[in-house]
Amino acid sequence: MEGHAVVGAADAAEALDKANNVQPDLVVLDLMLPDMPGTEVARKMSEAPSMRHIPFMVLSARDDEIDRIVAFELGAVDFVGKPFNARELMLRIRAILKRMHRPDRSSRHSIGPLRVDYDAHQVWVDDSEVRLTAREFDLLSILMQRAGKVVSRADVVEAVWRDEDDVLDRAVDTLVMRLRNRLQQAAGMILTVRGAGYRLDALS
Repeated sequence: MEGHAVVGAADAAEALDKANNVQPDLVVLDLMLPDMPGTEVARKMSEAPSMRHIPFMVLSARDDEIDRIVAFELGAVDFVGKPFNARELMLRIRAILKRMHRPDRSSRHSIGPLRVDYDAHQVWVDDSEVRLTAREFDLLSILMQRAGKVVSRADVVEAVWRDEDDVLDRAVDTLVMRLRNRLQQAAGMILTVRGAGYRLDALS
């Protein structure tokens, strides 16, 4: 009804197979699946070069704070608890897809050893491609676009968790740490500005 092509999966094995073959714009993932936990599906997606770029949101009856934290640590772009309002879910999905395809930035951007192609959703450090989750890519994008300037925690939340009202400081810290680990030798470009936020500078 909303104009999306939807592909369903009855269990984790089928979900991983279809995600790999269909390459959807977004995966809506339950945490309670018959053959393995949804968190394990998220880990497998993040470890597979063919799937780690696919954003996923969690839709689950397991709606405790720890479940949300774990989901976001694994790279979820959103979390909706059951029972849920179908209209709200569609609005969140629309916002995620819009965020994934922002037209308001130049396609490519380079700073020092870091190179980003926003249209292709690709990142390189020197000549090596770095695979990022959707949230990691959004974080790097705002840091690249404001290179040399402080990006506050509030700015990060707005850019990465645009529709979330209760993002924890720990989730922001974890995402920054994960991005630094992914960037390897370029990790030192992301600086913590105590009491202010983060800043991306070219390596000296």
